[in-house]
Amino acid sequence: MPEKKTTHTKKETAEGSLTGLLMDGVVRSVQSLIDGALTSVEQSIQRFTQKLTQQVFLICFGFVGIIFLLIGFAQLLSAVYHIPGSGEAIMGIFILIIVFGVYALDRK
Repeated sequence: MPEKKTTHTKKETAEGSLTGLLMDGVVRSVQSLIDGALTSVEQSIQRFTQKLTQQVFLICFGFVGIIFLLIGFAQLLSAVYHIPGSGEAIMGIFILIIVFGVYALDRK
């Protein structure tokens, strides 16, 4: 079966080219607006992710620091009272009192 070859020619008139020019300008404006919005969203997400990563990092190190501090206080108290485990018990009670206090105040 022979293939038919068709040639499409664009008919340009003064009115058609003006409409095409206007449509092209509108499309470019919309595309520029969307590109700008996407770029802004991408930058906002990058800033948010960077801040979140930094905060998680700082919270983890702060938590590790607090654990070491509490262990040190517990060992110090055990050395002062000369009873093994007394420092750990005292620090445990102290932490539980703080947790229950925060829980009671937050329960409003």
